[in-house]
Amino acid sequence: MLKTGDDILLDDQREIKEHIVAFYEGLHTSKGSSPASALLGCIPKLVGIEQSLLLDAKPYSDEVKKAIFDLNPESAPGPYGYPGKFFQCYWEIVGRDFTNDVQSFFDTGYFDAGSGLRKP
Repeated sequence: MLKTGDDILLDDQREIKEHIVAFYEGLHTSKGSSPASALLGCIPKLVGIEQSLLLDAKPYSDEVKKAIFDLNPESAPGPYGYPGKFFQCYWEIVGRDFTNDVQSFFDTGYFDAGSGLRKP
């Protein structure tokens, strides 16, 4: 037997099964807009279209290098497993591969940490 939320007792196996399936389908089915989507409409847009395009633009090689050299050398290891100091010390060796990976991310939306460099 199963007592539903409406205080109805179900004793038929088929009815119990249908009730349980309907209950869990209701939990995992969208019922239109969520409260979160209503909240998003209240958030002001502070970045205009031009600024957004600039933020999404693929960085130039010198911008990637500047970002690396602006890192704290003792920073926590990044996606490659190396701290900033590694990239700063060995930039002449790894800079091109790292820059290609970063720029590839801006083209594909996927960062393949290790396509040019391998983790230790």
